[in-house]
Amino acid sequence: MCKQHFAARHSIIRRSLPDGTIVGGTEASIQSYPYQLSLEKLFYHHCGASIISNDWAVTAAHCVHKVSKRLLRVRAGSSFQGDGGSIHYIDTLISHSQFDIESVDYDIALLKVSSPFVFSDKIQPIRLPTQDEELIEGTMGTVTGWGVTKYGDKVASHFLLQLSLPVMNEQQCNVDYKVFGGVTPRMFCAGYSQGGGDVCQGESGGPLMADGELVGIVSWGVDCGKPEYPGVYTRVSVLRDWIREYSGV
Repeated sequence: MCKQHFAARHSIIRRSLPDGTIVGGTEASIQSYPYQLSLEKLFYHHCGASIISNDWAVTAAHCVHKVSKRLLRVRAGSSFQGDGGSIHYIDTLISHSQFDIESVDYDIALLKVSSPFVFSDKIQPIRLPTQDEELIEGTMGTVTGWGVTKYGDKVASHFLLQLSLPVMNEQQCNVDYKVFGGVTPRMFCAGYSQGGGDVCQGESGGPLMADGELVGIVSWGVDCGKPEYPGVYTRVSVLRDWIREYSGV
């Protein structure tokens, strides 16, 4: 991929804004997705994240790029944006050393909380895939987070939203994003080339779960639900050993 493609990709990345978007989503309960976290910046919802142990969470590296850990905290165990659950401040923040904001490659970061998560029916870790575990085309996954229902709206949902999406063919994903240089082995697409259900700003860093595993992290894309531009996710399985090396999980 050439540099101008990287720059173009960076210009359309789903930036981590408070007004998150899940196009076509329906309301969900945190009990159904107890690993879901709201990553807050300056006390407002900023990105999604996922619990992977009693003191570690994972998110997208672009969510924490050039952000001091002192400005961040996570909210666990609540179906509601900015309300309820438990608050955990960040003790350690580790972004992948090869993360590049221009290419959005290696878009993954680890968060160690200063006070452990207390597990309950509303707070639980999500299982991680094995290293290089195959992600089969057509597998249905569920993405969750808080957001508005269409691109450009300013008022985000107060409630947790859920949306089911299929893992796309890798070749089709590269065709769809050819103008932006395609995707790398650390990425995959989920959604529909014809448009429809999708995720957007504010849900970066959030989980895409399939068969009880964290298979993807919301990373980047063009608008929301736009035809020919499905959502692009960080492929967790190819970064599993990195997670283990730096978190012990």
